[in-house]
Amino acid sequence: IELDNACEVMTQPHFFGAMMIQYGQADGLVGGNLSVPSAVFRPLLHLVKPLA
Repeated sequence: IELDNACEVMTQPHFFGAMMIQYGQADGLVGGNLSVPSAVFRPLLHLVKPLA
C-alpha cells in the first residue's frame, strides 16, 4: 500500500478504529444501525491481528 492510499484509508472511521484496536489505543469498536456489517467487520479482519 502506498502512503497516499494509506492516508486516505485512515480517514475512514472504521479503518481508523480498527488501527486503534490493533495498537492498544481502544478496546472495542461499535457499529451503529447506519453501518452495514461488512463495513464494520472488513477493516477488523484486515487490520487486527490475533494475539500470539
